[in-house]
Formats: sequence, C-alpha cells, structure tokens
Amino acid sequence: CLIDNGYGSVSSAPLGLIMLLSSPCAVVVPRLANGMGERKVFVLASALGVAGSLVQMAGTMVFREHGSAAQLALILAGASVQGFTYASSNNLRFAVARFSP
Repeated sequence: CLIDNGYGSVSSAPLGLIMLLSSPCAVVVPRLANGMGERKVFVLASALGVAGSLVQMAGTMVFREHGSAAQLALILAGASVQGFTYASSNNLRFAVARFSP
C-alpha cells in the first residue's frame, strides 16, 4: 500500500514504529498486569490492536490520492498504538505457561 502510493522510502516505518514503541511497553505491560489483572490487560491490548488497524484502514480507504500526507499520518498513528499490542502478545507466553498444567 505505501509503495503503491509513493511512499516506498518509508514503507517499513509502521513496522519500525511498532518495534520501537513495543520496547517501553514491554516494561509497562507486566506492571499493568500486576495492578489490573492479566485478562484486563490482554483485552485492552486486543482492543488497541483492533483500533490501530481500523485507523490504518481508514487512512488507506479515505485518503486514496497518491502521496497524501494524511494517509501516511493515519497509517503511522494506527501503528503507534499497536506497539502496546505487540508487547502484550509477547508477554502472553508467560501467562500461558503460568496457567497450563
């Protein structure tokens, strides 16, 4: 999508932003899980992941003109909230190990 719309040079920026923001979130997620409970944190992370995907989809559907700065901004905004989702899903393996027999 980004390459087709003239953003080939920054086509990996959304994934890079997710990786960059998942690092600090990897510290926050266990602390939230201890305070709020693991289930609530994972539900919150899932909701943020869906919201981020919807923002990215809106960016590609609403701003269809090639090279739109608004399109890139919405794609990056959607990716930014998915950093928390990525960090939470990486911590999911610890929750599974804790509850498995």
